[in-house]
Amino acid sequence: MISRSVSRCVSLATRCVLIGVLLLMASVNSWAQGSGGLVSWWPGNGNFKDVVSGNNGTPVGGVLFLPADYGVGFFFNGLSARIHVPDVPSLAITGSMAITAWVWVGSYPTNQAWGWASILTRSADGLSYCTYAFGVQAGGAFDFSIAGSNNSADWVSLNSPKPIPLGTFVFIAATLDDATGLMSLYENGKLVAHTTTTIRPFADLNQNDNPGIGIGNTQSAAGGAYFEGIIDDLKIYNTADPQITPVKLSLNHATVKGGGTVTATLTLNDSPIQPAVVSVSSTVAAATVPGKVTVAAGRYGVAFTIKTQAVTTSQSG
Repeated sequence: MISRSVSRCVSLATRCVLIGVLLLMASVNSWAQGSGGLVSWWPGNGNFKDVVSGNNGTPVGGVLFLPADYGVGFFFNGLSARIHVPDVPSLAITGSMAITAWVWVGSYPTNQAWGWASILTRSADGLSYCTYAFGVQAGGAFDFSIAGSNNSADWVSLNSPKPIPLGTFVFIAATLDDATGLMSLYENGKLVAHTTTTIRPFADLNQNDNPGIGIGNTQSAAGGAYFEGIIDDLKIYNTADPQITPVKLSLNHATVKGGGTVTATLTLNDSPIQPAVVSVSSTVAAATVPGKVTVAAGRYGVAFTIKTQAVTTSQSG
């Protein structure tokens, strides 16, 4: 757990109250990037760069950029558009992992060869099973699958119980815990499906068979698993339980005169998979804070209000 503090002078008539706000994590099971864990992050925003590890993608077949939940995301036409990312050792995850994304599904993949559309997969030509895959089924459920080998007996898939909504942005996540074998699916921060397995993703792909990561399809056009819609803020982790850290607190006190409110904004270093509960306390009697604030799943921060009192002497905690 990491704490941050900020002190700002708030003008109250002709006097000053020193506000010290201490932030610390109240929920150790919150999900987001901690020290390490985040392997690759493709935010979109007008390019195909992985801003963490440099595993940059190459667009194929007319990938566009459209407004998304954060800036702009990748738009796929469901026919030819896809992104190819070369295979590298850091993406050959064989244990704990998580995949998260904001998605806007335009249609379910009823016409795809597999009856399934890829959000993200790791595979190679000639394989019947992806080492790991995150996508949408013909009936609208989103799923997470892993394969321990190219054998149907060594493969497991976890599906959401309900179709993902069409035409709206949804934050979805899939996790695998190596220690327990627990696979989980989340939709907008809510656990919607889970199971346990002894299977773990296999690492080695034939380097002569065009291996890699596919976004919006499998890693090559041969996959026939084209996604129609927008994928935004796509991430891969090599842990199922990354910890969240508050990294910034800003205060806006321009409107405070003789007692009133201060708007504070808490910023995290990553977006949580489940809502992150953060404790907030003040070292000053003249400042009242809410005690706890919640950052919603898939969000990077939250605004909250600090109430202040007018004072006639300088107060500090």
